[in-house]
Parts: sequence; C-alpha cells; structure tokens
Amino acid sequence: MNNVICILCLVAVGLILSGVLERDKAEEFEQEHYCHMTRLFKETKGEFGWPEYKGPCEQQKEGKK
Repeated sequence: MNNVICILCLVAVGLILSGVLERDKAEEFEQEHYCHMTRLFKETKGEFGWPEYKGPCEQQKEGKK
C-alpha cells in the first residue's frame, strides 16, 4: 500500500513539473512572437504586424529576466 502511495505521489509531482515547464515555454513563445510582430510593424510602416501595445520589445525582455 505504501509503495502505491509513493508511486502516485511521484506521478503527481511529475505532472505538476511538466505543466510548469510547458507554461514557461508558452510564455517564451508568446514573447518571441510579440517581438517579431512589433518588429514587422516597424519595418512595414504599420502595414503588417502589431503596434507595441505592451511596450517596446527590449523592455519586455528585460522584465522577464
């Protein structure tokens, strides 16, 4: 019985950690996408991409660290 509880606890911890890692990957992807789209907006003079609604991309990167 104790072995089963230990195994279930390890599985639960593993699932929690994998969820945290996936969230971090998603946040990093979102930041890279934002920077790409704001850079595209500047390069095309507003024809494509997004304006800097979160502030300059450089500040966003510094805020993450």
